[in-house]
Amino acid sequence: MDCRVSPIVSCAVLIALLSLAACRDEADPRPPPVRTTIRIDGKRALGDLADPKRPRWNLDGTWVVQETRDAHAGAWDRVMTFPIAVSGDLTVSAAFATGSLPPGGEDVRATFELRLRAPGRNELLATAESSLYATSHAWHDVRARARVAPSERAELAVVARLVGNVAAPPTAHPLFAVPLATPRASERRNVLIVSVDTLRADHMGFHGYARPTSPHVDALVARGAVFERAISTSPWTLPSYGTLFTGLEPARHRAGLSARREAAFGHGRDDAHGDYQKLAGDVATMAGIFAAQGYATAAFVSNPFLDPEIEIDRGFGEFAQYLNRAEAGVELASRWVESRDGAPWFLFLHLMDPHTPYAPPPPFGAQFAGRDFAAVEGWPPSIAEVRARDPDQALKDLLVDFYDGEIAYTDAQIGRFLDSLRASGALDRTIVVFHSDHGEEFWEHGSFEHGHALYEESLHVPLAFVAPGLVPAGLRVARRTSTVDVFPTVLELAGIAVPAGLDGQSLVPLFAAPRADPGLAARPCLSEATLYGPRELKSWSTAAQKLLTDGAARTQFFDLAADPRELRDLAPQRAERAQELRDLLRARAETTRRASASASESAAFDRERRAEIEKFGYPGGEPK
Repeated sequence: MDCRVSPIVSCAVLIALLSLAACRDEADPRPPPVRTTIRIDGKRALGDLADPKRPRWNLDGTWVVQETRDAHAGAWDRVMTFPIAVSGDLTVSAAFATGSLPPGGEDVRATFELRLRAPGRNELLATAESSLYATSHAWHDVRARARVAPSERAELAVVARLVGNVAAPPTAHPLFAVPLATPRASERRNVLIVSVDTLRADHMGFHGYARPTSPHVDALVARGAVFERAISTSPWTLPSYGTLFTGLEPARHRAGLSARREAAFGHGRDDAHGDYQKLAGDVATMAGIFAAQGYATAAFVSNPFLDPEIEIDRGFGEFAQYLNRAEAGVELASRWVESRDGAPWFLFLHLMDPHTPYAPPPPFGAQFAGRDFAAVEGWPPSIAEVRARDPDQALKDLLVDFYDGEIAYTDAQIGRFLDSLRASGALDRTIVVFHSDHGEEFWEHGSFEHGHALYEESLHVPLAFVAPGLVPAGLRVARRTSTVDVFPTVLELAGIAVPAGLDGQSLVPLFAAPRADPGLAARPCLSEATLYGPRELKSWSTAAQKLLTDGAARTQFFDLAADPRELRDLAPQRAERAQELRDLLRARAETTRRASASASESAAFDRERRAEIEKFGYPGGEPK
């Protein structure tokens, strides 16, 4: 595969939560690391393509758009050291980059050294050399093995030096990612979360779909537990992943929530404005908890909304956004896992292919449509165009055919990744979660795509846990379940204490007794934080009942047991129950609004990120 990783520096002033220990150089104490993002030099990289105007979603190859890590700003020839808190046979990793480069400094070269030092010991572990242009556009990793005795007062030392008799460019200072030392021999299981963006549960084979869209995932989840009625907490990306990473509902974690739309809930006024909020600063994240337990943590994501500006990256040692197809995400994830050298890891792999525009690469386009998307004149249609009219049945069918083709392509790439884990022996030592952030509408209720409605086609998502020896194979759990439960479930499976105060509850008791009732059966699922439309919507649902409301005039009530497709609104007949639930949601909204106000902060995407967001059909990329 063609691999192009040539990311401009952007240093976000976000204080990192985690470090190996207090960092010091040979003389001076250092402040905590900051979250530092290295961005691709898009103009130069895309200019090398045969067709630079080719849409990013249609690019082949592996492209790292940007990567964020905890890092310290250093100085040339100045050694920086980090105490090692573990002993034994270790895997050691470190990385460096360079601050913004002034014109004329592109050809200057630099070297980077990683050493292990202890009394009577000064061992060179790894070196790297590169041009300053390359180091200002990508993190440069070095990894090594080392052995540290329990009695040694060992530390890792990093230093960067310019090659030749040259002066340092004034702004091109070295940046050192916080190094990581982890024992190679560990009884702890790895954790892998594979999340496919915009994936409806009912388009998967293991949910009974007639088309063969998912043979590899079907085989995977047959080895574990499938939650047949898993419901997302939101119909779009940011609030849903905020929930996955925190175990909190969107009104509490705030990621992707619109403060203005939330304030308008229940007051009967329209406000379609999207002022997206950041992840609340006072909540713990799943990645941060695993990092504190000594795991290497990484995420590879491809949705432009999953940006460090939202602080959704918190706790990940490496957080990389890539282009474009699932093949690229799998390639990057495979390399990262291989580099762990047996040390325990936590990995989030996000694959976006079933999201619009539906354009599966050959031969998957023809698998259900009978032709490749490139053979369809004017494909893909713009989302705005499709939203603006009611397409004829032929176009609707073609959209579903290519959507299914994207699922089949993604499934094949997941199979490739699982094969590599199986071949290395890692798969049986890994807790695997298969998940989606939300579904997709195909005019079941008169609309297309996602983000504006809370019907089942938008909220019902695949969810499965696979962990040999911990989760029984072939288990099917029929009760309605929320994705807010993934966070505590993963922690309990990994043997890590679950924090208090979560909205989610661990599903582990159901693995031992799926028909028992440990307080989960009657618990309602809450979904909220719509992306666009005239008003914020919220839903309250159990296996038998569902309320959907804007807190004021618009209220629908469904009997899901008798009417799973939500075709008969019973709000007039069940007015008293509907009013009770509407009042409950309004009171909850007011309570969480007051409780979260101090922790809320709006995101401010730069122009390039807003443009990328809008290309994927998301409205309101720029808060007004």
